[in-house]
Amino acid sequence: MRKNLLLLFILAWTGALAAAQGNRVDLSEWRFAPGDSPEYADPGYDDSGWLAVSLPARLALDAGRGWLRGDLGGPGNLEGGGRYLLLGRVDAAAEVFLNGSPIGRRGTLDPRLTIPGNQPGVFLLPPGLWKPEGENVLALRLAAPASALDASGFQIGDEDAASYERRIIGFFNFELYTVLGALC
Repeated sequence: MRKNLLLLFILAWTGALAAAQGNRVDLSEWRFAPGDSPEYADPGYDDSGWLAVSLPARLALDAGRGWLRGDLGGPGNLEGGGRYLLLGRVDAAAEVFLNGSPIGRRGTLDPRLTIPGNQPGVFLLPPGLWKPEGENVLALRLAAPASALDASGFQIGDEDAASYERRIIGFFNFELYTVLGALC
């Protein structure tokens, strides 16, 4: 009985919040290089020799490290308000750079690798760093305790999309698993 009530509550709650997913733009086209070098964050770095990848993809890492870079252009389909990078679920530590400036991290890469499990990666793209006209270079420094990493599609979203990722996806990735584990 308790399990049925919980399931009914979750289904009703999810349906009511489905409309609050916010506006999103898929970021599927990237360039990738295995390995690690701080100069890869520089927006002027020449990455023309890097591997072109379309996400989702399996990325072959070098010593558990790799970089993704993408040119975001101007504002795209998102008008007004804040813009956020939505990493979704990726089993890696990440440092995120916009136009060469660090804007956040998920886990730690140095001195010891830590990967936060089951947490959405949501990063504000600071308005002061975002160029409304021209090129915006997003660089992700990735680390994982493996020789390859499965990277899902990333997105740029508005404030509603960021809130949805933090609350709803966070709920399903952590709290729901905890509750279901206690019931089973």
